[in-house]
Amino acid sequence: MRFAGPDREGNVVSGSVRYGSERSRLQVDLAGGEFSGRARDGRDVRGSGVALNTSGSMRLFPELLLQARYTYINQNFLSPQNGLHEPLNLKAASVTWQPKSWLTAGFSGSTASRPGKDDFNRFWSATLNVSPDNQLPAIFFSHTQSDTRQLKNSAFTLISATKQFNRARI
Repeated sequence: MRFAGPDREGNVVSGSVRYGSERSRLQVDLAGGEFSGRARDGRDVRGSGVALNTSGSMRLFPELLLQARYTYINQNFLSPQNGLHEPLNLKAASVTWQPKSWLTAGFSGSTASRPGKDDFNRFWSATLNVSPDNQLPAIFFSHTQSDTRQLKNSAFTLISATKQFNRARI
C-alpha cells in the first residue's frame, strides 16, 4: 500500500497469519515499510519501520485458559492518518480458571508504552466470581493495581453481591 498526505507518506507491506484449533488460537499481523514525514509528537521520520501484533490463547485443561498478546511498533512506523490514536507497545497475559460452572477466578496483567517514549502503564487484576444456581447470593470480587509515571502504585477493590428473588434482584 502506498499513502501520501500533507504530513507523511509511506510504502507499506503487510500480512496476517491465523491458526485455530479446538484448544488453541494464534494470530500474527506484521507490517513494514519505508516512511517519511512528521510523527504525531512532531519528530521528523525518514526510514524503515515495522509493526507486529500477536495474540493467542490456549486451553490447557477444560477448566484452565491462558491468553497472551504482544504488540511492537517501531518509532519510524507511520500510519496513513495522524489522528487521536497513538501507537502502543503492549505485553499482556491472563489466566482464567473455571473448575465449576458457578466458580470462576482470573488473573491478568499488562504493560504498555509509547514507542520511543518513557511513558508506561502497568496493571494487574485478580477476580473471583461465585454465582451458585441455588438460593445463595452471587458474589463478585475484583482487585486491580496499576502503576504509571504520573500515578505511582494505585489500587482499587470492588466487591458486589446480588440475590435473585422471585420477582426482583437485589
